[in-house]
Amino acid sequence: MNAKLILLTALLVLAGGLAGYAAGPLFARAHPRVRLAARIARENRGDLQETTLSSAAFRESGESPQALYAEARDIRGSMTIGGLLFGAWVGLVVGLKVIYTAREDGGEGYQIVPSMCVACGRCYESCPHERQRRGRAAGFQNSREEI
Repeated sequence: MNAKLILLTALLVLAGGLAGYAAGPLFARAHPRVRLAARIARENRGDLQETTLSSAAFRESGESPQALYAEARDIRGSMTIGGLLFGAWVGLVVGLKVIYTAREDGGEGYQIVPSMCVACGRCYESCPHERQRRGRAAGFQNSREEI
């Protein structure tokens, strides 16, 4: 079972990394310089007739559109790598959580904390000591199942 869980974790890391890599350009769209580069490119192609405050300010700054496009490409590349790393990290965390929850404790399973017990009796039917005293199998959860 442990080998399967390790393989599952590796697959989750891979899937998360691929999903993050694919989402990188989407993440990059949130960056203002990337949005400005897309806007300037659409205005230069003639797709948009009106200008915005940011595109007019860019044009008045004297910066070349090619430099803006190169900066936008660099940002997209950084966001793609960042998305890959973030997705792989999320996959690793999920995989380790699955391993942690699936692991088998060698303990008795139930630890009663006397200072926290309010004697409600809810644990009585599932108590392993009471089951042993009654001679019942550990698989039964309810006394009605004995009949």
